[in-house]
Amino acid sequence: MPRIARQYEKAMYYHVMVQGINREYIFKDNVYKSIYLKQIYENTQKFDIKIVAYCIMDNHAHLVLKPNDVLKLSKCMQKINLKFSIMYNSDNNRVRLCV
Repeated sequence: MPRIARQYEKAMYYHVMVQGINREYIFKDNVYKSIYLKQIYENTQKFDIKIVAYCIMDNHAHLVLKPNDVLKLSKCMQKINLKFSIMYNSDNNRVRLCV
């Protein structure tokens, strides 16, 4: 049975939680926290999303965001997480090419 579609309203706050695979400590180094935070600031400005609160811990992050358009929130988070994961995987030799 398919799930019921979410109902979205314009003036809502959204709690977003992000974590790595297997709850890995992806933010254990302050450098990674800074890079992720920079990505959050840059992309929320581009997508006109207000940052209400955030907490970046060693193995996950919490964000409270207020978008004007929920579709922009989805695109924003996709862009932030994709860019960060490419960088993180490359730095930690987690990318394996199939030949």
